[in-house]
Amino acid sequence: IFFRPVLLIYPKAAMQSLRCCGKWRHALSPKSLRRYSTRTEDYFEMVKQDEMVQLILNRPDVLNVMDDGFFDALHQHMVQFDEDTALRCVVLAAEGRHFSAGLDLKAASNMFLKGASLTSKAALAGSVALGQVAGTSPTSPTESGMPAMRNQRLYRQIKRWQGSISSLQQCRLPVIAACHGQCVGSGVDLVTAADIRLCTKDTVFSVKETNVGIVADLGTLHRLGHIVGRGIARELAFTGRPLKADRALSTGFVNEVYDTKDEMMEGAMRLAQEISANSALAVQGTKHVMNFAEENSLEAGLEHVALWNSSFLKSDDLVQAMVGFLQKRPPNYSDHVVPDARVPSGQPPS
Repeated sequence: IFFRPVLLIYPKAAMQSLRCCGKWRHALSPKSLRRYSTRTEDYFEMVKQDEMVQLILNRPDVLNVMDDGFFDALHQHMVQFDEDTALRCVVLAAEGRHFSAGLDLKAASNMFLKGASLTSKAALAGSVALGQVAGTSPTSPTESGMPAMRNQRLYRQIKRWQGSISSLQQCRLPVIAACHGQCVGSGVDLVTAADIRLCTKDTVFSVKETNVGIVADLGTLHRLGHIVGRGIARELAFTGRPLKADRALSTGFVNEVYDTKDEMMEGAMRLAQEISANSALAVQGTKHVMNFAEENSLEAGLEHVALWNSSFLKSDDLVQAMVGFLQKRPPNYSDHVVPDARVPSGQPPS
C-alpha cells in the first residue's frame, strides 16, 4: 500500500525499492487492479450543510491516490450534485496528510503496458523488460498481434477519466478545491477543473507526469495556462518543478493561503456560504458564460451572454434582488437551477 502514492512523489526511489523487495511483480499484476470496490463511499465522504456539500477524498491510508474506481465515483457524485436543485456550491477537500498523490500507478501500470504500441526497438526492449518483471510478456502472440485494439482500449480509458475530471467544470454548481500537503499529477488535473482553489501554507502542487515519462492527459495542460499564464504553465509542465503555496498564490493558481487545514476549511465554507447567498440562477449562469468564454472568441462570448440574459433576465430572482435592495433585506431567491444539466449522467464518456 505504501509504495503506490510514493511512486509519483519519489518515482526513482520507490521503483528501486519495489524491485529490491520483490513487490514489483504484484504491483503490475491484473489481480491488483480489482482490489477496490467501485462504491462511491469507498473513495469519498459526502457532508451536506444547508445548501452546500463537502466532497472529501477519503482514502488517507494510500494518500488518496486515484484508480479507475475513483474516477467512476467522482463522476457519479458530480452528476448527483448537478441534478440536486437544493444545492448551491461544492467544496472539494481531502482527509489525511496529503490532498492526493495522484494516479495510482500500481493500478494503471498494467493498463499502460497493455495499451503501449511497440513501434521502436527502444520501446520493445523496455516493454519486454517490464513484461518479464510483471509476469506477462507484451510480445506474446496474444498481446503483440493486435496493437490497434490495445491502443483503442487505452484511448477509451483515458477518455473516461477525462470525462470524470471535466465533470467538475461541467457541473452547474461552483466547485471550491481546498488543498493541503502534496497535490501531485492527477491531483493537479482534478483541482485545475475546479472554479476556485484554496490551500494551506504547506501545500505543494506538482505536474509530475513528465518526470515519470508520460504526458499529463486529464486536463492540466489545457487548463493550467488559463489560470497561471502560458509561460508558467509550460515551465511547471516541462520540468515537473513543485509549485509551493506562496508562488501558487502569487501566480493566481490559488486565491488564498491559510496557516492550517482547519482555517482553510472554515474559509472555504465561508466562501461557499457567500456564493450560496446569491441567486443560484445568476451564479450558475455566470459559471456557464465564463466557461463558454474561455473556449470561444470574445465576439462569440458577448453574443452568448446577450442571449443568456435575454432568456433569463425576467426571472423571479431579479425581482427579489430589487425588492430586497429597496427594503434593505436579503433577497428571497427561489430559482435554484439552470435548465439542461451539462454533466452527462451514467458512466463517463468512453
